[in-house]
Amino acid sequence: MMPFQMFRGCVRRGDGNAKPPHPRARANRNLESLPMPAVHIRFFANHRDIVGQATMSLALPPGSTMDNLWALLCERYPRLCGYSGRVLFTVNQQFAAATTVLADDDEVAFIPPVSGG
Repeated sequence: MMPFQMFRGCVRRGDGNAKPPHPRARANRNLESLPMPAVHIRFFANHRDIVGQATMSLALPPGSTMDNLWALLCERYPRLCGYSGRVLFTVNQQFAAATTVLADDDEVAFIPPVSGG
């Protein structure tokens, strides 16, 4: 019988040939250890007053959208919900739709409604 050792995610047999680990070994990995994208959020005007800070960083589950992030913030800061449907989203200094999927290290901003003459 040949000895086995782990080598870069594969099991290496004593004869130097590598084979992938058993499928159940992959399934048993702790999914919580997977990296989650962190986004950097900027708040302006009344949003900044409600949140109590001008910037914040949050880790989000992969595949999260602007809409998911807004819902999360509304849960944490219920007064933000009054702006739902009247807020503009930006991602990396470009206007974005609510369905925009966020990636790691994106800069996100929420633009509250403004008025003036």
